[in-house]
Amino acid sequence: MRARMMMISTLLLIPMAVTACGDDDKEVTHDEFYVAACAKLTGIPEPDFNQFFTDHPDASLADWAEFLPGVVSQMDQIIDVLETTPHPPADDAKVDAIVAAVNAVRGNFSAGLAAAKSGDDVAFDAAEEKNQGADVAAMEAAFQALESRDCPTTNS
Repeated sequence: MRARMMMISTLLLIPMAVTACGDDDKEVTHDEFYVAACAKLTGIPEPDFNQFFTDHPDASLADWAEFLPGVVSQMDQIIDVLETTPHPPADDAKVDAIVAAVNAVRGNFSAGLAAAKSGDDVAFDAAEEKNQGADVAAMEAAFQALESRDCPTTNS
């Protein structure tokens, strides 16, 4: 079950982005938001799940306890980008939905981290299942509902 652990590396090529450009009195367009958010998101260090699985084909809870803090940090940074990048009012509901979805995934990673640190296989597997069973897909769908383009990336 751990081998499926929360694979979100492709998710981090998130269709999102940007900060406001130009005049403060001018409303930010969706495309300006996309460009600015992408610029910020591609600067976030991405935990390398592929390398983790290569290095830990039968990952232990101790391995996960060492790896997951970077994933939780990444989720925090994604939330920060979403909450601080100006976007047009028309995107409010969709941005709020993405923030809620990312928070759900982050919560599962945090629960998995706590379980890994305490040696609780059952709680760890439950957190993983919640992400794999629904929350990662819901997060991806929320991003797609706002923007179908993938951000250009330099951090893969």
